[in-house]
Amino acid sequence: MELQHCAETEPPLNPSKNVKVNRWGLHGQPAGDRNSQISKGARWIVGRWLKSKRLVRHSDVEAIERGKPSWVARYGLALMAAGTALCADLLLKSFLNYTSAGLFLLAAIASTWYGGGWPGVMVVVAAALCNLAFYHDPHFSLAIGIAGWERLASFSLVSLLIIWLTACMKQAKDALVKLNSELEQRVAARTAALEESNKHLESFSYTLAHDLRAPLRAMQGFSHFLLDSNGSRMDQAGRDYAERIRSSSERMGQLIMDLLAYMELSRTDSRLEKIAPEHILAKVVRSCDDEIRNFHASIEVESPLPPMQGDPAIVERVLFDLLSNALKFRRLEVPPRIRFRGEERGRVIRLWVEDNGMGIDRQYQDRVFGVFEKLDGPQIRPGTGIGLALVKTGVERMGGRVGVESTLGEGSRFWFELPKP
Repeated sequence: MELQHCAETEPPLNPSKNVKVNRWGLHGQPAGDRNSQISKGARWIVGRWLKSKRLVRHSDVEAIERGKPSWVARYGLALMAAGTALCADLLLKSFLNYTSAGLFLLAAIASTWYGGGWPGVMVVVAAALCNLAFYHDPHFSLAIGIAGWERLASFSLVSLLIIWLTACMKQAKDALVKLNSELEQRVAARTAALEESNKHLESFSYTLAHDLRAPLRAMQGFSHFLLDSNGSRMDQAGRDYAERIRSSSERMGQLIMDLLAYMELSRTDSRLEKIAPEHILAKVVRSCDDEIRNFHASIEVESPLPPMQGDPAIVERVLFDLLSNALKFRRLEVPPRIRFRGEERGRVIRLWVEDNGMGIDRQYQDRVFGVFEKLDGPQIRPGTGIGLALVKTGVERMGGRVGVESTLGEGSRFWFELPKP
């Protein structure tokens, strides 16, 4: 038996724009979402304080509260941080006879995190000037005494290095925030496009279900009427042509119905619950009772079939298609014998559907689950090539797997796996 075929890649996402980050991290923060820089309440407090002191304009205050500080706000905050560090250090010197250069370093880091690298550099320069202006004891000053200039140079180099690292880290964080924001926008756009595509698919399904089936029903009806009313007055060729029209329209109608079932199954969300396959199988066998009697088929079920986790409606459709497939691809003059059995395989349950039919050549076994793929042979009834595609889609929607083991001329063993309940 040969396998015949009866009948986009998703466009890549647009790459995001490169975020320009200064090599030395000293030119402030890149454009993007600044709401993550400082809390809303802190921005409001800083903006109100600067406005009350008449240090910035009203437009600058609004920029600060929106998370986009102006250069006046950034450098003004740096001066405030340096002044706060100086006051705290003077208090330490007066009450505890102790001084700490780390206060100025913390002020520089805070200024850098808020306003960029250059405000942090200004805090370092302000720290040096404050030490020259307010500290005259060599033990307290960074710039007075024999080792003062060495201490000042060490403090400046270490502070600049930390400021540079802080600015780079802040810029990397802002770049990540911007990329996340762009990603959210792209996901939202893609979701909207997907919803629009689903609407078009539903419209197409409606067209298949109604507009295309209407002329097919007319073709079936008129061809049947033609054979009944005028068949005796037609020659053999005419009757053959009319019969071909009728059978082709019926096959087209069945193909449309199968396509609708395939699209509906692809869009439907599965409801996973504990199910008893034996009860569902009994219902499926009853629905195929006429075919089973006509073909003198025997059905064997190894009871009890182990329970599994799945959607009852989808499992019923899968078992129906597998049973119909076994009845369809039977051998001539050999009564079909179909056997259902289940087994546990670790965390999954595998259900087997075995038959003594025609079998499938090994080279075609990977293709039988594709859409419009069907075996071709003189003794095979017409089919649409969608039944096994429905089996594969349905099982995968429930998180399972499907496969087949077959020997040509001896039969096939189809199986599908679903998780344990």
